[in-house]
Amino acid sequence: MDALDAIRLITGASPQPHAETARPSPVSLSNSVATDAVEFTADGLNLARRHQLNDVRAELIDRVRASIAAGTYQTDEKISVTVDRVFGELMRLDLRA
Repeated sequence: MDALDAIRLITGASPQPHAETARPSPVSLSNSVATDAVEFTADGLNLARRHQLNDVRAELIDRVRASIAAGTYQTDEKISVTVDRVFGELMRLDLRA
């Protein structure tokens, strides 16, 4: 697999057929600058962006799983239950003493 095949695999890009292939006119090598160009389809670019988002999402999922396993994952529901329990304990205390 060459570099272009790897790029096509990652981005989903495919070679675009040209209606007419023009051959460049011969030029002197001393005056020319070699350049390469790559074009990706919109679908290929979207696939690459999705791939990057999936990496970020996977990292978030790994962090949440680790927090749950360690017992340190906080949710609004857990916090609400804890607050209710603390208030319940305070209401049962005799603070008049």
